[in-house]
Amino acid sequence: MKKNNQFLKKINKKAFNQKLSKRNFENLELIDSIEKHFIKKRGYVFRMPKPGEPVILLYSGGLDSTIAWAHLIEKYKLHVYPLILREKKNLGQQQSIRYFKKFFKKKYGNYYHQPLEITSNFFPSRLFKRTINLKKVHPEVLLNYLTENFKVFKFLPGLNALSPISGLIYQKYLENQFNIKIKAIFLGVLAGDGTAVPTQTFTYLRKTLLFLDDFVSSGNLQIASLFFERELGLFCEKKDIMGLGFNKLRLPLEKTYSCYRGKFFHCNSCLACYSRNLEFKKANILDKTLYYDKLFIVRKAMTLGHLFKYYLSKLKKGRL
Repeated sequence: MKKNNQFLKKINKKAFNQKLSKRNFENLELIDSIEKHFIKKRGYVFRMPKPGEPVILLYSGGLDSTIAWAHLIEKYKLHVYPLILREKKNLGQQQSIRYFKKFFKKKYGNYYHQPLEITSNFFPSRLFKRTINLKKVHPEVLLNYLTENFKVFKFLPGLNALSPISGLIYQKYLENQFNIKIKAIFLGVLAGDGTAVPTQTFTYLRKTLLFLDDFVSSGNLQIASLFFERELGLFCEKKDIMGLGFNKLRLPLEKTYSCYRGKFFHCNSCLACYSRNLEFKKANILDKTLYYDKLFIVRKAMTLGHLFKYYLSKLKKGRL
């Protein structure tokens, strides 16, 4: 059996930069400028937390963040505190989240920590003003308010631009309430995500790091993608991490959810479903996802089965 790092091929910084230079939405000059700032300020840009330390993971129930959750525990031995920005009407996402909460609790024991789930429920502004003290208010209340009242920040399905701010608030809550000091917030962004969308580029990740640094007095907070990070030498595509998730981590990938429709089953007609099925093929993994067309065939087969039994019983009774 291969080791985790053999599933994820590492590259040096020069090769990483060469790949970035070929992409439309990356800005190497800006990235270097931000990194020089952090090197001067704290001596490093990104450092992987030590085994046993706590981290926050922005979790969606999708392929990328589910594999990231397991990888953070199995390879790095980190205590993961998932933060879920749940879409209120997304039945498939809710089903996936429920499944993996039970799955990871059973599989990882003490390394498992109950995720904090927030939705876009409305929270009255006058009550918000009374409970603004982070030491007194539960983060779910605060984050629900922010999610509802700052919809202008929602640029993308799958990566809410408000997520890093939510992660920061959750970090402060864990520190204030339980003295759990977290220095790293992780995302499941992949290299291919930023080829078409500027807010999922490596440049955007570095800009977010700089932005959040202004909110943290200690200056040691890190935010990074586990699979798309120059300091780790990882420039991963979805097929790469799917191989890791299926072959090494032994995850039931079909239980993750990717569909844009938000229905109970994958629709098999949106771009996300098309991409999902394609990536399974690239990774040479059997796609066991229950798409609507497969469900339709099952229903038809069941109907035909019932009809067959009905007419068979009639035939036996001599009524045909």
